[in-house]
Order: sequence, then structure tokens, then C-alpha cells
Amino acid sequence: MNKTKYTFNRAMALELVDLVNQIETNGIEPVLKALEDIEKKSGNTRGSWGYYANKFKSKFKSLLLDDSIPFSIFASGGNSKLPFVSFSTIPGATCPGAGDCLKHCYSFKAWRYPAAFFRQLQNFYLMNSKKGRDIIASEFKSLKLKKGKSFLNLRLYVDGDFKDINELTYWMNLLFLRPEIKAYGYSKSWKEFLIYDSLKLNFPENYLLNLSSGSIYGKDEHLKKRIKKLSCVRGEFINVDIPKEFDSPLGNRSREYNREVRNAVNERVFVCPGLCGSCTPSGHACGSDRFKGVKIAIATH
Repeated sequence: MNKTKYTFNRAMALELVDLVNQIETNGIEPVLKALEDIEKKSGNTRGSWGYYANKFKSKFKSLLLDDSIPFSIFASGGNSKLPFVSFSTIPGATCPGAGDCLKHCYSFKAWRYPAAFFRQLQNFYLMNSKKGRDIIASEFKSLKLKKGKSFLNLRLYVDGDFKDINELTYWMNLLFLRPEIKAYGYSKSWKEFLIYDSLKLNFPENYLLNLSSGSIYGKDEHLKKRIKKLSCVRGEFINVDIPKEFDSPLGNRSREYNREVRNAVNERVFVCPGLCGSCTPSGHACGSDRFKGVKIAIATH
């Protein structure tokens, strides 16, 4: 087999996710075998799928024994699209509220990059065990965030979502411990947030939620009305379809692009420029109380 032509597709990724998800039932050996197979077929050239599969495998056995992790839990940020520190996990498998969004989910596109996929897989595994959650909590408590013009510095779930009420409670409790951290996110796990609220649990003031479109609850106006009343909700963040000829580069949106997005929504909205932190002189609209209740829109990408 020509190793230079090795490809790792979504079906293969989901199969590996399933193996990790079934470790308690089937043990760790099927996962190790799958990782070895990736390395064998891909080769171990630096940056290849085999290279990162080997990196993941080399520490996987001891992952929950000595707190050794193959990849950083939090992505440091600093790129032009997302300048904030962020946390991600496996998309789809952790998204109980996902609906039509799965057809065009940008998170799956990140699987073109092996380092991104294996960081998500690691975090998925860590979130599925008490010891793993302890490791994440320890890193969160010592997390250092850069100060900048933005009043936001942590995005929870660039990829993936709050899988259940226990995961949501876990993160809310961590945010209470560090009120100086300003966090935000986009979620379709609306029922989990409503369950949290029904348990008379308070939301931390340093977290703002954007109600992401494409969920299975999107047409349930009664449920949407209920969740909009939660103290943590900033407002809706929606994806809309526009003609391709009006699309334009991130951070350099044309007037025609903005017009088409507004026309697609057919009501007053704030158009997202696509580069987080660049939308207002003082910071990021999606995590700002100044934009509470304002609908933010972006073209489907």
C-alpha cells in the first residue's frame, strides 16, 4: 500500500470513537489495535495520521494512572479565527440536541487534521470517567489566560456539546471556582440547560450561552421561549443559507454578504464577521451582555 495516499475518513473516525466509548465494556485492547492499524497503514512520518495515532497510543494505557496526557486539554487559541483558549470534544457523539446541523457541521471538517481529531478523542475519553474529569479540572484550575482587549477568554465547546446534565453541571461548577474567567459557548443541548434550571441550580455569572440553530428543538417555540428566560442565555446565534456568489472571506465580509444574511433572516440582526473577537471595538458580541437578546447571524459554512 502506498502510505502517502493514506486517508482517514469520517467512518473510520466514528469507528474509533465507538471503540473508546465502549472501553468499560470491551476493554482497551480494541482501541490499541485500531491505533496500531492506523500507524501501520499511514506510516509514522511527523504530522501524519500514524504519527499522532502513535502519540495517542503511547500514553493511552497510563492516561488515567499517572495523569499523563498526549495532547493539551485546552487549545491555546491565538489563530486569526479564534483568539481565545478553547475546549473541544467529539462532535455528534456528544450532541444530544443536534438536528439538521449535522449535515453541514464544520467540526467534522477539522478531522482533516489528525492533531485536532486526537485532542477531541482524548477529551471525549477524559470526560467519560471520574479520573479523567479530575485531570481536566486540575488543568482548568491552573489555566492561564492571556489578557487582551476582549473581555472574553475561554470558549467552551468549539467542537462537541454538553453531552448530558452531569457534564453541564460539571462545567458550571468549575466556572464558579474561577469567576475571573469569562466563558461563552454555543449549544443545542437545550433540554440539559432546562433540567439544570429545574433542579434550582444557579448559572455562573461568567458564562454566556448562545442558542445555536440547527437543533432538534428549533421549531419548538414553547421550549425556545422557556430557555431564553435562563439567566445565562445571551441570545440566538443562527446559520442561514445565502447564494454562494455573495459569500466572502472571513473577516472581510462585503456589503452584499451582510445584506444577503439580513435578507435571509428577514429581521434585524447583527451579522457575524466570522473572526471571533473582531466584531466590535471592545470585544466579542457572542459573549457580551451588551448584546443580550440580539440575534446574531452567519451564513452556513
